[in-house]
Amino acid sequence: MIRRVHEAEGVHFHLGRQAKDYDGERVTLDDGTTLAADFVVVGVGVRPRTPLAEAAGLALAPKEAGGGIVVDERLETSVPGIHAIGDVAHYPDRYAGQAVRIEHWVHAQRQGQFVARHLMGTAERFDDLPFFWSAHFDTGLVYSGHVGTIADARVDGSIDDQDFTIRFTGKAGDEAILDCNRDLAALAAEAEKERATR
Repeated sequence: MIRRVHEAEGVHFHLGRQAKDYDGERVTLDDGTTLAADFVVVGVGVRPRTPLAEAAGLALAPKEAGGGIVVDERLETSVPGIHAIGDVAHYPDRYAGQAVRIEHWVHAQRQGQFVARHLMGTAERFDDLPFFWSAHFDTGLVYSGHVGTIADARVDGSIDDQDFTIRFTGKAGDEAILDCNRDLAALAAEAEKERATR
């Protein structure tokens, strides 16, 4: 569906290809295709960089669990007084019932705000519900919660019409909701989830 949204706006996909060369005007793909390009944006993925933390003696989460730096509910590492936030923080999520590592700038921002409040003595536990959004032209996606491994997904609405909610349930009983073009429903679901677990 997201690909169709972009294609309707004139975006062309070259899936399964890799860029091999860029001369400042054209990109050459690994199949020999060349594409005119004024500039190139490269997405290389997210992987927690933990060598410094490991050298400092901080506890790390195993790679099969998502990696990262292990922190407690105050986002404090195994070394008292040292906090870790953002993509690298592997923290206990009370909504998922397990430790998670979330890769989104909003979550990192909320964690930074929490640590500031904690250091001032006004916050005891980081318990923000993971929340993300993505805008694709006029199509908006909002995701709240976290599911490690999906066990079930139930769709309400029409994916083809870009008007739907998908409720995900994970193998560990964790839950998440993805809304497309239903912003009010997404906000209501997030507020309800936060109220139900307080």
